[in-house]
Amino acid sequence: MKKHSKRFDRLVVWPLCVLALLTLVYFYFKGFELSLTAPLSLGEEGQALFASHMLALNENPYNGSFLSQAPWRVIANPPLYFAILGWLLKISGAAVLPMRMVSAVSFVILIVAAHKVFALSGASRVARVLGLLNLCSFWTIWAYSFKGTPDMLSMAFMVLAIEQYMVLARKPKDDNLFRFPRLIVIASLAVMASLTRASCAAVVPAIALALIVGRQWRLSLLFMLLTSIMATAALLFLNNVTAGGFTQHVAFADSAPFSLFTLNDHLGWLSSDWLILAAAPIFMTNMVVGYFKGYEERQGPYRHRLSALVVMLTMFSLSSLVSFYVMGKAASTVSDFFLVNFAVAWMVAFSADFVDRKYLSILFLAFGCGFYVIFSLQTSQFKQVGQMERGLEEIRQLQFDKRSMLSEDCSLALVVDAQPEFVDIGTIFAVWQRSPNDFQARLNEIKRKIKEKSYGSIVINSNDGCLNKPYKYWDESVIKLIKENYRSKVEIPIDGRPQDLYLPK
Repeated sequence: MKKHSKRFDRLVVWPLCVLALLTLVYFYFKGFELSLTAPLSLGEEGQALFASHMLALNENPYNGSFLSQAPWRVIANPPLYFAILGWLLKISGAAVLPMRMVSAVSFVILIVAAHKVFALSGASRVARVLGLLNLCSFWTIWAYSFKGTPDMLSMAFMVLAIEQYMVLARKPKDDNLFRFPRLIVIASLAVMASLTRASCAAVVPAIALALIVGRQWRLSLLFMLLTSIMATAALLFLNNVTAGGFTQHVAFADSAPFSLFTLNDHLGWLSSDWLILAAAPIFMTNMVVGYFKGYEERQGPYRHRLSALVVMLTMFSLSSLVSFYVMGKAASTVSDFFLVNFAVAWMVAFSADFVDRKYLSILFLAFGCGFYVIFSLQTSQFKQVGQMERGLEEIRQLQFDKRSMLSEDCSLALVVDAQPEFVDIGTIFAVWQRSPNDFQARLNEIKRKIKEKSYGSIVINSNDGCLNKPYKYWDESVIKLIKENYRSKVEIPIDGRPQDLYLPK
């Protein structure tokens, strides 16, 4: 470990850390304030709201018939987050606020657990703060910290599992009294993370490999056995209570095609996050070199640095491969990169003590770019909230048939007690388009319903409604039919973009 000037840390590094920390506290506070006021989806919240609402009504959100006939609905994520929300929505009804509160609490737990992981990895105080600043400076983490999606809860479970493993790794090898109970806790947290968001299953091989490298073969085999039994039992139970629907929905979502063009387009969404992610190769090199230079620190039973190194590198490698593959699918989101984000933040915390302090200025410049993007998004979303509230009030004053609403995001339909025609339209369209004939047949059925005015209302994005290419979902033939048979009534931002509500003429 490099010996750094305490004077330089006190006069330069710590003031920059405090300034960045105060800036982030402000941004996250405003983000949580935003989550309390926005009545509709801020982005990707519709699917979670639908599944949670169905469970609150004691109905099956993974009904297999949703995949073969209208209304078309697919739930791509495992149900643990939805099950927790189902109990809360029994009290509140279909509302996004309880979902966002669970995400906000999960984010706080994530930050506390991440700090503990960094500390158990041997990072100094300033290195831990830099790691947390790195994690929170990703605009994607900021945007989802208060959204009603499973991402923050799954991340919290995953990091708690890593934290418990790091505690286990610090114990002497002859201290076996509490190793098995702790291993059960680690396996339980890892399985719960996977049952909240499947990508978090990457933590299982990461911990198993770390146990093997740490010469704990029996514990590794026992850990893999425990997670396999728990995961298999959970999947069998889920498949039984959903009448096979859970497997069908997951298989349907996974069948969406991969495209290099889509991957290139979606990677552009990460924006300023790329500047922070670019630190990964630099810090990875310093981390490995610094670890092997500090040979004397690796002796004895306390091999926590080696444990941290193996887990973070395995997670980074596996999650990078999975993330790049998933981002090549039409319905992917920036949250598919969260495991990579955490692994990079951990690398920064682990290796900051091995890096020359003057090079940290590059990291703070990357943080500044992230702050700029967060500020821009925050300003835009606060403007949308006012329009959202006014638009929702206008819609509630309208009289229309609520038995079927053709919409891209189902949150509006659920909030006004209408029945959405689609849940996760992006995934559904992507799978349909694998077979052009089937897609055209489905689209013709939608056109027929529009022509016959079977939909009590239609909500489409304004970009498609104005025939601005490239179209997101609806081509010119669909838009013309809508405008021939329906009249635009209300413009309202939903799911992060302007949309228009149409009622029959």
